[in-house]
Amino acid sequence: MFTGIAIELSTSCPRCKGALPLNGASESVLCDACRTVTPTPVELWKTVLASALGEAITMQPEEGRTSAMFTPHGKFDLLYGRLDARCTNKDCKAPFDPAQIASRLSAGSISCARCQTAVALRAAPPWMREVHPNAAVLLGEAMAASAPSENPASVRFHCYHCGAGMPLDGKERTVRCEYCRQSLVVPDEIWVRVNPVRKVERWWVLLDIDVARAAGALPQSVSSLCAITVEAGGNLVLAWHSDDDGDAGHPCRIALARRDGLLTWLQSGVEFSEYCRLVTSPNDGSLWIVDKSEGFARQLHAQTGEPVRTLSPKKTAFDATEFNDVAIDWDGSFLLFRSDDVASYALRRFAPDGSRIPTWPGQKIVRDESDVDLPEWTSLRSKPVRLPSGARIVVGWDGAFWTYDSHGSHVAKFARDGSLLGVLALGSRVLRSIHGAFARRDGALIVLGDATQPLGESHWPHVAVLGADGALRLTLGPNLAPEALSLGSHAEFLAGMPDGSFFVTGRDTDAVRGFDAEGRRVFTSSATRALETGYLAETLAKARRGKRLAADRER
Repeated sequence: MFTGIAIELSTSCPRCKGALPLNGASESVLCDACRTVTPTPVELWKTVLASALGEAITMQPEEGRTSAMFTPHGKFDLLYGRLDARCTNKDCKAPFDPAQIASRLSAGSISCARCQTAVALRAAPPWMREVHPNAAVLLGEAMAASAPSENPASVRFHCYHCGAGMPLDGKERTVRCEYCRQSLVVPDEIWVRVNPVRKVERWWVLLDIDVARAAGALPQSVSSLCAITVEAGGNLVLAWHSDDDGDAGHPCRIALARRDGLLTWLQSGVEFSEYCRLVTSPNDGSLWIVDKSEGFARQLHAQTGEPVRTLSPKKTAFDATEFNDVAIDWDGSFLLFRSDDVASYALRRFAPDGSRIPTWPGQKIVRDESDVDLPEWTSLRSKPVRLPSGARIVVGWDGAFWTYDSHGSHVAKFARDGSLLGVLALGSRVLRSIHGAFARRDGALIVLGDATQPLGESHWPHVAVLGADGALRLTLGPNLAPEALSLGSHAEFLAGMPDGSFFVTGRDTDAVRGFDAEGRRVFTSSATRALETGYLAETLAKARRGKRLAADRER
């Protein structure tokens, strides 16, 4: 099954400025007016079509949009939309059967069952996968101009200089008179009679995904991406505020995204504030959204996204109001770190039913944590009920409890019973801040933060690993090598699996990336791909040029 994206695209000839239709995905295009060949490399197609293809997936059937784009490659006028492939005969427009399309790929064309019009058809060239990873088929391309309306030999044309008759072959625009030997250019009114100027024609990019059977597609942009987690199957779950309320009457959306960018389920029946956290329980794989403004924790069914139950401060002891961080332990209990007036930098534990339980085994519930001294990182002890200012928390897949300083100064690790295993001073040599972390099955801590070493004028996000030897090492990000993968300029969320695979996102869907345990990119949202070929690529290249210039000055 294919999802059809209709395209109508044009630009102007860089030489004569005449209209230049791009009626197919070619690597060059010939101007009918001046016969200039203009290259159309893959970078051009990525700039022009990557975002449009991603956005079209999210549209309703037969919905389309227009766009005028000013790019480094010139100005482009684009019409695009979600539309099943159909006959290009304007008096017919009968849809093509997907099975027939697949069976006719090797033939190079497909005939309309209704009017017998032959329509161009081919497998998408390999480079089109760089424009969209699911680009599979191109249909309806019209690379060549239509047949001449007149036979060139029958067109009367005379030399401007001597008046002699001039035979035309319709191939060369500049001709030489056989009598006076003067060269002259065939005028437009004569040339178009033997070389009709192409018009913009509709063609299709067919993606090998079935949007109709999915719950939708990851949007190209949102008002605010609020939180992420990874469900037990290794897929990304996102919570965001949409740009509009839609049928739900509010902007809140939670979805499970597949690796092709389509959504397995989309939940719009749960309201939450921008200040929330998504958490996956290591106990049973259930999903929870914890809201900082209302203080509730709501469980969602991992396979459907349907609400299961809610822990509310109105009905239980659980109260996440103004929490700093939250984690779920292997027994299903919640660890909640709060720093408001009620619970000043308190670390509290709640049972799965929302009742308050001791933070650590063998410990009584501390009702007023303010009676306990607020520790510094260097004075942390076993079984803490308060954590230092700026702390964040992680429950490891090995049952260990981690807390780290969001400013990047320290990391502490505790055993499951609360025994302090050690406090490590990180300094600021590697990361100047930490946005998120998770623990691998082997006990290593994976962290996302801004590199201490600037690139250009900015401190770009990087992923680092804190190993068993206590060393924090950068493993992913633009500072590692001239061609190293970038995490974008604003990466804020990190969520991972026990094998070390993970996702990194920013505050919008144009900064969503997934990596395997070896750091290889395995998922990129369509909006991210579009940004990487344009603004982000230019920004990163400029920053790297600045770094090289600075290094040259220091020599």
